[in-house]
Amino acid sequence: MTPNYPPSDQVSAAGTAATKAFLILLSLLVSIVLTITLKRKRAAASNLPPLPPSPPSWPVIGNLPEIIFHTKPMFRWVHDVMKDMNTDICLIRLPAGGPTIVPVLDPAIAREMLRKHDASFADRPASFGSHVISDGYLTTVMSPTCDDQWRKMRKVLTSEIVSPARHKWLHTKRVEESDNLVFYVHSRCISGKSVDLRIATQHYCGNVMRKMLFGRRFFGEPTSDGGPGPMEVKHVEALFTGLKYLYFSGVSDYLPWLRGWDVDGKESDFGSLHYVKACVREAFRLHPVSTCDTVVAGYLIPKGSHALLSRYGLGRNPEVWTDPLKFDPDRHLDGTGDHNSVVLAEHDLRFISFSTGRRGCVAAVLGTCMTTMLLARLLQCFTWAPLEDGKGVIDLAEAKDELFLATPLVAFPKPRLAPHLYPKTN
Repeated sequence: MTPNYPPSDQVSAAGTAATKAFLILLSLLVSIVLTITLKRKRAAASNLPPLPPSPPSWPVIGNLPEIIFHTKPMFRWVHDVMKDMNTDICLIRLPAGGPTIVPVLDPAIAREMLRKHDASFADRPASFGSHVISDGYLTTVMSPTCDDQWRKMRKVLTSEIVSPARHKWLHTKRVEESDNLVFYVHSRCISGKSVDLRIATQHYCGNVMRKMLFGRRFFGEPTSDGGPGPMEVKHVEALFTGLKYLYFSGVSDYLPWLRGWDVDGKESDFGSLHYVKACVREAFRLHPVSTCDTVVAGYLIPKGSHALLSRYGLGRNPEVWTDPLKFDPDRHLDGTGDHNSVVLAEHDLRFISFSTGRRGCVAAVLGTCMTTMLLARLLQCFTWAPLEDGKGVIDLAEAKDELFLATPLVAFPKPRLAPHLYPKTN
C-alpha cells in the first residue's frame, strides 16, 4: 500500500513559514539584547551613578526563573540573595517592560527614601487586588498616586475618624471591647477550654473597629461567651485574606511583677506600661514606587522601580540589632530607669511599625492604644500555659509564605485575679 504523503508544495510552504517565524523571533531577541546592552554601556559611559548591585540575571526575562522556581517564597529568596551578596540594597530584574524591584534592609537608606526623597517614593504600584478591594482606589492606603482623591480621603480620616478629639470620644467603646476580651477568655477559662490567641487577638481588633464605626460588636446574633459569631468570623477572615493578598499577637510569656497594676486596666495607665510597650516593639521588629530617576545611597533608582522597605530584613539586620533573632524586650529600655521614651512608632525605621512620611499610618495613636491594651489585659488577668498541665511546647516556627506562626498559638488561661473582678456579662 502506497503511503499518502502531502504534496511537496505544501511541505515547502510549511517549512518556509516556520523558517520565517524563527527568523523573526531570532531578530526580535537579538534586537532586545542589543538594546539592553547599549543602554547599559551608555549608562556606564555617562556620569550617572551606578545601579544597585544585582544578582546574575537572564537576558530579556531577568530574574523571573529564579523567582518562579525557587522553593522559598520570594521575600525569603531575596534576603538569601542579599545576604550572599553582602549588600543592604539590591536590584531585582523582571522581564523587559516590567518594573525593577529594589529591596532595602538598611534603616539609613530607608530614612533617606522616606524623608529626603519622600515625594519620589510616595506612589504605590497599581494591582488588580488593590483596585478591587479599594473599590477603584477610593481609599488612601492603596491609592497608586497622591492625587486629589487621596488628599480628600486622608483629610477625612485625620479630621473625622482618627483625630485626637474623636479618639478621646471613642474611649468608652475601646474599653467595652477590652472588657469583652477578658470576658471571653474568662468564659473559656471556666469551661476548661483552650484559647486560640490568633482568633482572640484578631477578633478583638475587629470588634473595636466595628464598635467604633457601626456602634455594634456583632453583625448577627451575639454569642453567650463573648466570642465571635459566624458573620464576625467571615468578616475577619476576609479582612486578613485581603491584606495577605494585597502587597503582602500572641502572648509568649507571663510577667509575674505585673500583679501590682490597677485591675481595671485603663488606657490612662499606658504611661507606666513601659515593659508591655517594649514587648510590642519587639514583636513589631520581629511598597513604594519611584516616580522619577532618584539617587539614593549613591545608587541610581530608575523611574518606575518598586522600592520595598523590608519589614523582615530591617527588623533582623545584625548591623542594627544585637542577636537579632532573640526576643528581648529589654533592648528597647534605656537602662536608666526612665522609660518614658518607649513608644511603638519607630521614626528611625530600624523596624517597620507605622512607617513615616506622607504615606505613614494616620492611626498610629489608635494602633498603639489597641495593641498595648490587648497585651496588657491578657497578661494582667490571666496566667498562660501551653497545655493544661503546663508541660506543652510552643512551636515558634514561621509559616512558609508569611511571618505568622505556622501553627496558631493555642494556650490554656487561668484566672490570676479575684473572681469578682472579672466582667459578668458582655
